[in-house]
Formats: sequence, C-alpha cells, structure tokens
Amino acid sequence: MNKTYSLNNYHTTSLSSKFACQSCGECCRGWAIYIDEKTYQDLSKYFNKYPLPYTNQQLFIIEEKDGKKTITNNMINNQCIFLEDNNLCYIHRVIGKEAKSEICTTYPQKFSATPRGLFNTLSFSCLAAAKLLNYKKLFKVELFSHSLPIDPAKELDYHEDKKLSWSLYFLIETHLMNLIEKENYIFEERIIMGSFLLWNIYENFIKVGNKNYKDIKESLERLKANNYQSIFQSLKKTRSSAHIQLKFLFILLKRRLDLSKIQLVGNNKSFDDFIGLVYNRFNLKNDLSNFNSKCAIEYLRAYRNDYQIHINNFDHVFKNYFLHKIFGKNLFTGYGIIKGYHIILTLYALMRFYCMLFWSDNFNYEDIFKSISLIERLYVHSPGTLEFWKNVDEIEVMHKPIFAYTLIHL
Repeated sequence: MNKTYSLNNYHTTSLSSKFACQSCGECCRGWAIYIDEKTYQDLSKYFNKYPLPYTNQQLFIIEEKDGKKTITNNMINNQCIFLEDNNLCYIHRVIGKEAKSEICTTYPQKFSATPRGLFNTLSFSCLAAAKLLNYKKLFKVELFSHSLPIDPAKELDYHEDKKLSWSLYFLIETHLMNLIEKENYIFEERIIMGSFLLWNIYENFIKVGNKNYKDIKESLERLKANNYQSIFQSLKKTRSSAHIQLKFLFILLKRRLDLSKIQLVGNNKSFDDFIGLVYNRFNLKNDLSNFNSKCAIEYLRAYRNDYQIHINNFDHVFKNYFLHKIFGKNLFTGYGIIKGYHIILTLYALMRFYCMLFWSDNFNYEDIFKSISLIERLYVHSPGTLEFWKNVDEIEVMHKPIFAYTLIHL
C-alpha cells in the first residue's frame, strides 16, 4: 500500500470518494443533531421571517447543563423537524446547503487533522456508506486539494499516558494496515495479531522510553520479513474463554441500555429487535455471574456452526471496515492507540454478535450492512459515547493483549 502525503491535500480512499447520498433519510431519524450558535442564530432569523410551512412546533431545543449551552434540532415522531415527506431536508432545499449545521453538511464524511494533512473516511452508521464496504479491490488512497486550516495535536496517546510522535504513528499505522491486508492468515487471526503487534511495540519500546524511529522501524521490518511468525506463535499459545467474551458483550449491552433510557433519542426498531433477541436468549436482568461457561458453550453450539461458513464470505467487508477505521484515526486520537484499536475490535465483535443472533430469524446478507450501521450508530455516534468508552471496562481487561483473542474467539 503506497501513500503520498501533502499538507495541502486531504487524503481519502477510493471507497469514500464513491459515496453518494441515497436520500433514505435515516441520518435524520433516531437522533438529534448539535447545532452551533452561528447556525442557530442565522436559521432563527430566517424562520422568524419565513415560518416553516408544515408545522408551528418549536424548531430547536436549547438546554443548559453545568453552565454549558447545547442547541439541537427538535425531533417530531423520532425524526428531525426539518425532514420532509420525500426524505429531503427543508433547510437544504429552500435555503441552501450552506445554511445547515456542520454535522449535517459533512455527514457521513469524517476528517482527522494530522501534520501530514487531513485524512478523510466515512461514518459507517450511514447504511449507504456501510454497503460500500462490499468490494474486493486493494485499499487505495486518493488525494484532493483543500485550503482548510489544520491544527493537529502535537502527539498521540499510546497507552497509560505514554505519548507517541506522529512520525512514529504513521510508521506503525503502515505496518498495522499491511498486516490486516495479508491473505496468508485468516481474517480474525490478522486482526488479533494487530493487537499483539501494537502491544509488542509498547512493551519493547514505548513503555521503556525508547522512541527511536530507526529502532522501531528495524523491529517492524524484521517482523514483516519473517511474515509476522513470532506474533502468530504468541497468538497460538493464547487461551480463550467464550464465557468472558460473552460476559463482556453483555456488559456493553447493559451499559448501552442504561444509557439509551436517558440519552438515546427516539426509538430505533433495529436496536429494539436486537435487544429483544438478547433478552429472549439470555437473562440480562439477573446478575451476569449467573451466566457461565456452560451457557456460552450451549450458545456456541446452537448458532456459530450454522452461520460461520456464511459470514466468512464477508471477511472482505470487515477487513475494509478495519482498514478505514484505522485510516480515519478518530478512535486513536480520541482514546489512544491501544484502546482505540481494541474499540474497533469490540465494534466488530458486536457486529458479528448481532449477525449471529439474527441468523436463525430469517437472516439475510443485507443484515451484515445493517449490523455495521446499527453498531456504529449506537456505540460511536450516539450521545454519551465518550463517557461510555471511558467507563465500560468493568472487568479491566480491555487494554490487555489477551482481550483481543478472547473477544474475537467466540
């Protein structure tokens, strides 16, 4: 994978550049959008002069908490008040695209600022974007010019308050993405090996204060030349536990349920169906300690063998998902390198768990993309996401390398 960087370009992928809005209206349903003060003032001035023709309800919701003012669009029957019957935005159609809030203008495009320019990828909470993951060509970077100001962080968090320079990050990112693209290991081995690779760098270099670019590069090149065999052998010696894996997923579900009662706007039918299946097959109301290895084994026998051979046909979809999440850098800049990568692993496990639950309920291949869209929306974009990931690790294993193996080997 070859990359060319320029501060005056933004770097996107062939997948992101192919995106075209399908006017499904789903991004305008189920969640409210934060609106900046200037956009709010401009729109208020317009609608005071030209009222919205199809409703006289309040257009914006203004709240103040802990001295901080938030402005969101009003939601009527679980959809944005400005969404018309044809799934088009009234503001966009009548006033113009530039009148919308920044989130509405750019979604599902996402940008990360780095010293090498802007990096662009898509939010796969958009179903149309998720469907674009179904391609089998090599990951390719494309360049487009921009004139936006860039002010990236000087360093990134790696793990446990240890910092990393951007030059080292880009070196590690290149090797991590090359590893995930390798075809001589099965997909789930590759993504777990990615975790072991990041941890190897941390233990041998970052943790002990050795941030010498040449030393780390030589180590990564040796691993690559040896086809990552030493990492693969470490992976093979690791023991997994379906019990711990499922218990962690249930903790995520319970946390999400608790959060949704307060902060999740509206009623998402797919999420309701998902949670309904979980409640039917597992008792989330009881203490999770009641769920044991025997329950996990029964679950595995009942579902995994039925759907595994089919879902393996979609490894390329999830490979593309991983590559774009890494390339986008948002989770790494927000949570640190190791935890950010483990959040991607967790999202993948939740997506696969969703697919497995639905497999015996007339599951079809379209549900692969629905699962990606749903989990992205609930665990990446909905309110309270930052606090959710900061506090989710009750069993204190999320940062450890064995977590990746345990999480994926359900």
